[in-house]
Amino acid sequence: MNTRRYCASNRPDPIANALRWLAATSTLPALVLEDFANSGQSPLVVGTLFDVLKVPAPVGTRVLEQLQQREAAMGPLLADSDTGSVYILIPPGTAGSWQAGGSAYDRAAATTLLVPIPGTTRSGRHWLNPPDGSGELTDPDLLAEIVAALLQDAEPADPGAALPASIHPLARDTVKEA
Repeated sequence: MNTRRYCASNRPDPIANALRWLAATSTLPALVLEDFANSGQSPLVVGTLFDVLKVPAPVGTRVLEQLQQREAAMGPLLADSDTGSVYILIPPGTAGSWQAGGSAYDRAAATTLLVPIPGTTRSGRHWLNPPDGSGELTDPDLLAEIVAALLQDAEPADPGAALPASIHPLARDTVKEA
């Protein structure tokens, strides 16, 4: 795959920049780019350029909305319609001390994250906020504040009570794999 495509204005293509950044998670970035070229997706090693926070899709969507409302810097968010989850890319080293809720993964978890080319959907996954190649990730302190508040709102006062319709039942589940 030629990742050096250019737009009409001679600026580098944002998708090519994103692919180069995603490929940099590997010690063999050419293989990641080959995966993208052949299948439109590639498994990336978590914990190199980013850790990952996995939350239920309704929580992830609300995180996106709140970050936009606050006009906060926002890193990539990946939706997975097959699992009803959103993966939020967070700074490396964040997952080890994450306590705000959701499931956090880092290099120690030996996890890979299957990601599609930005602008496409593969294996039920698509970017809600695609990477732009800059490496910018969501501020973990702000993210922790938002996620904790959303998950607290999702917990029923009575453990036998139903969750609000706006929060998917997976809000209380722990998933072991990203």
